[in-house]
Amino acid sequence: MNASCNGSCKEAEQLSKAISTVQAALGQPGHAALTTQPPFLFASAKAGDTAYLEAVGLINEHRYQEAIEALQRARATFGAHPDVLTYLGFANRKLGHFDIAENYYRQALAAAPNHKGATEYYGEMMIERGDMAGAKRMLAKLDALCTFGCAEAEELRKWVDAKGSPAP
Repeated sequence: MNASCNGSCKEAEQLSKAISTVQAALGQPGHAALTTQPPFLFASAKAGDTAYLEAVGLINEHRYQEAIEALQRARATFGAHPDVLTYLGFANRKLGHFDIAENYYRQALAAAPNHKGATEYYGEMMIERGDMAGAKRMLAKLDALCTFGCAEAEELRKWVDAKGSPAP
């Protein structure tokens, strides 16, 4: 357009300004930045590990809400890691938030279909919700995964046999 106008058309001044603006923009180095609120990542994986280990300790102390908060910090570092998702499911289940727990268990199994911990805990929750058929499917899956047996299959088997939480 500028060449055909050759400075003599009514848009000549606008064309000249537009060309100068584009040329100036092309001459500048590009700047890209990813910022999120809150920040997406910890400063280091060590901080994520610390948050995860803190969460496991809190779960062992039955401090589930605090564990969820620590697990969310670990998730900010590691993303949708199946271990983090499994413990988020576990802690929510212990608080009686079964729909939230199921969502986390499903996410963990979507990320790692053969995750033994997620499979066991999901089966336990199914029993708590009265879904024995679902729990037995989870147990069959664990039996297939654990050719020579595993703690997760044996624990879920105790739940299935007791038709609920087995005595400690």
